[in-house]
Amino acid sequence: MKSNRNYAIYPAQTNIELYEQMLELGFSNEAISRVNDAYLFSMDKVYALYRGSGKPFICHLVGTASLLVSAKQSLELILGALMHALYQNRVPFENFLEIEKRRVIVSEKFGPKVESLIFDYTNFENTNLTDVQLDNPNLKRDIVVLHLADHVEDLLGYSIFLHGNVDDLIDFKGSYLWRKSKYQNEKEAILKLAKHFKVDEWIETIDFWMNFDNYDKLPKNLKTGFSSSVNLLKNDFNKQ
Repeated sequence: MKSNRNYAIYPAQTNIELYEQMLELGFSNEAISRVNDAYLFSMDKVYALYRGSGKPFICHLVGTASLLVSAKQSLELILGALMHALYQNRVPFENFLEIEKRRVIVSEKFGPKVESLIFDYTNFENTNLTDVQLDNPNLKRDIVVLHLADHVEDLLGYSIFLHGNVDDLIDFKGSYLWRKSKYQNEKEAILKLAKHFKVDEWIETIDFWMNFDNYDKLPKNLKTGFSSSVNLLKNDFNKQ
């Protein structure tokens, strides 16, 4: 039986929800097994990380993959989405293993195509979406789509509202007002890229979660005090 859930607007946040979504869309058992392998692999690497909103980091990876499933993207790109942050310096990948050694491990386990997606995304992830030039011959479609999915997932559940403190100013990097301003400036570019790369499933999602009038109605005491991701192993939560 199919659920009535709109996974484009309310993407999966757990592995179980992701598998249910894939089953509903007709993915094979083999494909779901590979996604499970990627989930468990990432879970082992990011279990101590939380987003600035207090959301477990693994949920962000699942949500990003879920958006790609909803847009019917390739299995390789979905696998890449589940691991897209693993080369970031903040991720304690086997005691902060250097990037080249991480690449070897990922390539051996998931293949060079998936590994290349993660590596190329890591080099691209700090690119402002307003700066993306569609006529750039070196632009890689899957990397931009993955970057879009990562961006859109950050908005889910009003999560950016929870970043920082009540008295943060707009120029405090990572705060809610800073993030809100950034998204407002990027909205036109995000919609343009979604249409260009034919991930139309996300257009309604972008409009829905970029209605910031709803954010400002939330209780301000929900804020976490964190402007970026935190690591439980470093006792970051004790710094509030």
